[in-house]
Amino acid sequence: MDELQGRSLNHELISALGVIYPNFWAPNLNNVSDDFHRCLIVIKVACYSPYKVGKDGVWVKALLDGQFLDSQCSLFKLTMATNSELVLKKVFNVKPMT
Repeated sequence: MDELQGRSLNHELISALGVIYPNFWAPNLNNVSDDFHRCLIVIKVACYSPYKVGKDGVWVKALLDGQFLDSQCSLFKLTMATNSELVLKKVFNVKPMT
């Protein structure tokens, strides 16, 4: 059971990963900046550091490169905030993962 729990993401991280969905951005565009930065901190803490896996405790490299994430943060935020409402209105023939 411990191994299974070790493989699972915690609730806070799963919630923070919601920034990739249009639903996160569209309903609260006025307040999204604070939420986005809170989520980004959670993602950074979880994914920037090397971690141990398996029974032997083998160290694995970090999942994300912090410098790349920080450099792309502004463009990602602008893109999501600008396009999320249109995607959810189904103006285009797309099926977002919602």
